Amino acid sequence: MEAYDGDRPPDADAALAPIVAELGKRGFLAAKPLVDEIDARVSRAGGNLTTTSLLGAQKAVDDSYQQLVEGDYVRAVASARAALAIYDAAPGSLAREPSLRDLRYKALIVAARSLEVNGDAQGSFTSMAEAVRSFPDRPVTTTDFDPRVVALHRRVKEELRRQGAGSLEVKVDDPRATVFIDEQFAGAGGAKLGPIAPGRYRVFVALGQAAGRVHEIDVGPGASATLSIDWALDKALGSSDRVVALHVAPNSLDEASVPTATRLARALGARTVVILGIRRINGRRTITGYSVAVESQTRAFAGVQIEPIPPSNERLGQLAALLAGDKNAESVGLLTAEPEPEGPRAASRPLTTKRKVALVVGVAGLGAIAAGAVFGLQASSAEGDAAKLCPMDACDRSAEANAILESGQTRATYANIGYGVGAAALVAATMLWFTGGHAETADRLGVAAQVSPGYAGISFTGGF
Repeated sequence: MEAYDGDRPPDADAALAPIVAELGKRGFLAAKPLVDEIDARVSRAGGNLTTTSLLGAQKAVDDSYQQLVEGDYVRAVASARAALAIYDAAPGSLAREPSLRDLRYKALIVAARSLEVNGDAQGSFTSMAEAVRSFPDRPVTTTDFDPRVVALHRRVKEELRRQGAGSLEVKVDDPRATVFIDEQFAGAGGAKLGPIAPGRYRVFVALGQAAGRVHEIDVGPGASATLSIDWALDKALGSSDRVVALHVAPNSLDEASVPTATRLARALGARTVVILGIRRINGRRTITGYSVAVESQTRAFAGVQIEPIPPSNERLGQLAALLAGDKNAESVGLLTAEPEPEGPRAASRPLTTKRKVALVVGVAGLGAIAAGAVFGLQASSAEGDAAKLCPMDACDRSAEANAILESGQTRATYANIGYGVGAAALVAATMLWFTGGHAETADRLGVAAQVSPGYAGISFTGGF
């Protein structure tokens, strides 16, 4: 598969084709065969309907209904199936637009009745059962259909009830994700349905503008089914007829693509996964590849520069052999050391919560010290003013001098508090900063200011 932290380069097909072909000879699935395997065993793309597809599907539904009314059941089936093929390829679009579900429902009913008349009892039952599962609370009425259609719907629903109702629970590891079951909203972060008719259900997950994947799961008669969805994988995984690609956040290509690809490979039962891509290394475009052993998580890197002179097919085949684990493969002319990140790695990462707190505490500490300095200057100034009124204690202090001295002493106290709180805050900020990079301790440290008359400090709770 491929991985990118931006758009897939337009020349990726041509540049990677020799490598993909060589890996295919060595038993690796790629392109359409890999897409088919993922669709069947993991998930499939949510799909998007173009304006042309939408108009074509709606016309097919209208035609099928008219043909049903006119008694042309063969053409009615063909038109209904044409519409259903379009809708079934894009559950994501139907989840976002309820009116499309209404058209799909109509096509299912037309197909069920037409197949019944044509003598295909099994096909008729399958189509009507899909309508019952996807629209459990929607009856078929004589307002829109012949009474025989209503009777068919009733018989199929009763048979499914006789088989025994089941239940379905969907778990998503991101509580913000929206779950749709058979294109109908079911919950956020997960969903539970039951009792429901037995059969196959489609589960589609989305989060904001990021559309996820479609997972299909069978619920047996009287059985409980559970589906767990890895949202990070759903969000990253993209597939088409010619490529499977992972799309990760900028500056996280190596860190995100390898574990994500490994999870997908594990779901497919693969022992090794190869991740290809095109990126810049040392300022030059380079084909890169990781070969990851799924079980041990060990990985090997290899790459070849395609600038300024494109590599030969022999060199690309050499790269593929190395990634395939061929111990006799030559590495001359290839890059075999993993690339260093361009620019400081830490600068590309978001600050952890502890380091954000460290910045706030540090700024507050500097502010406290600055305030202490101001109070200190005011205290020194007060002592000077008092000395002018009564120098060197040579006279009894007047009430005015005593007031000035008391004011100075108060400011001196505030200055000491400011210095103490500021110093403690800077120490706390330093400790937070240097421990903030460790995920295992990021949420276990607590910091609290302690201020009371004559005392100021910082208390720490938790572990470092």
